[in-house]
Amino acid sequence: MNWFLKLNFSSILYAVLIFINIKLIFNIYLISRIIKIDVAVARKIGVVVMLILIIVFSFIYYLLNRQYLKDSKLNYFGTVLWIPYFVIMLILFNKLFPK
Repeated sequence: MNWFLKLNFSSILYAVLIFINIKLIFNIYLISRIIKIDVAVARKIGVVVMLILIIVFSFIYYLLNRQYLKDSKLNYFGTVLWIPYFVIMLILFNKLFPK
């Protein structure tokens, strides 16, 4: 059971990374309106934030998998398990912040 929770946590981290990047890409105009900056500046800031997030989350994901999910063939479930978490995050975000 402990391994199952660790696998789910690592999958949630992966889903959060993809969710944040996609929301940054598709909501750049909304972000620029809220912060009241030019769209080009918001796009550049978004790219920088995405690169930083990819580097940080990849490093965290690597460390967690190396430490907690040691050499097991069942770790490959993590490649598919992030999808339901991603869909849940999309639905919750759209319910909490309607356009």
